[in-house]
Amino acid sequence: MPTPTSFHPVVLDDGTTIQVQMTPLGGAVKVSGFKGVYPFESITKSVESISKSLARAIKKASPNKATIQFGIEIAAKEGKLTALLVQGTTSANLTITLEWAKETTSKAPRKRTH
Repeated sequence: MPTPTSFHPVVLDDGTTIQVQMTPLGGAVKVSGFKGVYPFESITKSVESISKSLARAIKKASPNKATIQFGIEIAAKEGKLTALLVQGTTSANLTITLEWAKETTSKAPRKRTH
């Protein structure tokens, strides 16, 4: 049986309010009873933290190029948004693709122009 979802107002960092479909954690009654506007900051902080952790791992592995894609499902619990890292992209509210490429440094001296 699929988890019920509902739409709730979410305010972005610039003050814009959008409607976000989210999954209730801890029961649909608790989420539907919340009448405020959820701040999106907890989701952006989660994406930033996940991205930084992945970047450290990629840097350590040192491939020539790496691409990671992950999905975030937005959920609500006790009046706060939370990011759920989900398998695949079918249930994700956000699909994030991170790409790294090794920098190439040229050892040839640069020509000076006057």
